[in-house]
Amino acid sequence: MKKEVDMIVDAHCHMWLEEWIEKDMLKVIESVQESLGLKDLGNIMRGDVERLIADMDEAGIDKTVLLPSTSSSSTRPEPSPTATTTTV
Repeated sequence: MKKEVDMIVDAHCHMWLEEWIEKDMLKVIESVQESLGLKDLGNIMRGDVERLIADMDEAGIDKTVLLPSTSSSSTRPEPSPTATTTTV
């Protein structure tokens, strides 16, 4: 008998580096921080892959769908044509 396995997928995630955050986005982040009563803005500012994976592990999420940021920042590097995706 085949056992059915449930998988949790978060279908809307973003990753970012702090230096990619522009002034308008910083205002949004500060507003979210204030409305949720969060004390640590640094925790919100950290959007790297290590944080995403740690948050997924803590929440029991098996897979995630990464969506692009809509920022027009010129400081963001172009994706490498040799970049690969990793399944965690």
